[in-house]
Order: sequence, then C-alpha cells, then structure tokens
Amino acid sequence: WLPMQVFDVGKTMAAQIIRWVTLLFWTGDIVASCNTGYYTRAGEVVLRRRAILIHYAKTWLAPDVVIVTADWAVILASLVSSAAGSAGF
Repeated sequence: WLPMQVFDVGKTMAAQIIRWVTLLFWTGDIVASCNTGYYTRAGEVVLRRRAILIHYAKTWLAPDVVIVTADWAVILASLVSSAAGSAGF
C-alpha cells in the first residue's frame, strides 16, 4: 500500500475491484503453490504432494503468508472502520 499512497487513488469502485481481485489472486496463489511440482537440482520433477508442501514450506510459504495476511488485515480493518463509520460510532 505504501507506493500507492503517493497517488490519490481514492475509494472508487474500480480501485476496490482491483484491490479485491489482487487479494484473491495472491490468496489463491498460495493454494496453487501447494499443488505445483518443482525440479530438483538433479533435474528430476517432483510431483508428490508431501514433498511439494515441504519444499514450499522451506522456500516461499512464510513470505507469502506474511504478505497475504497483511493485505487481508488492511482490507478487514478498512471494512470494519467503514462499517463503524456508517453505524455512527
């Protein structure tokens, strides 16, 4: 969100749609990455689910979860604050 704070994007419908589409895309990417095979250093393709999950957990799972969780927290905080504002609190 920091780079976009330079621009006055506002809360247009298009901006909201883009925000949700990208959030859902990256959330789905975590699920897809848990099901995506990989190549070993020896050039072998690994397609066993357990090996894929272990490999993903050792490589990109932590950064993916941190980033997507932060995005979800921002979206949910925005929803809560707008709901509180419309409720008169």
